[in-house]
Amino acid sequence: MSLEAIQQITEIEHHYQQFKKEAAAAAQKLVLDAERGGKAYLEKAKAEAEAETRRLLKEAEDEAARQAEVLMRKAEVSCESLRNTAEQRLEQAASKIVERIVSV
Repeated sequence: MSLEAIQQITEIEHHYQQFKKEAAAAAQKLVLDAERGGKAYLEKAKAEAEAETRRLLKEAEDEAARQAEVLMRKAEVSCESLRNTAEQRLEQAASKIVERIVSV
């Protein structure tokens, strides 16, 4: 082999090694970028899920408060009705007691 051929082969090997290093660095950068992108996407999805959870929880709490208010109003009406019935019966009982005492 001539000296010129050896120099060309050496130069080609040097370019090949340089190209190989650049390709490895580019591949490593792609992997790192993909990992960062994946982590960023995961964090964004996690934040969105947490926000949705908070929104749904607030919605459920508001609905529970509305239902509790309706139940409280129904209970108040029921209590008022029971109170009125009890007062009427008390008056009737008092009248009967007075009748018995007077008729004795």
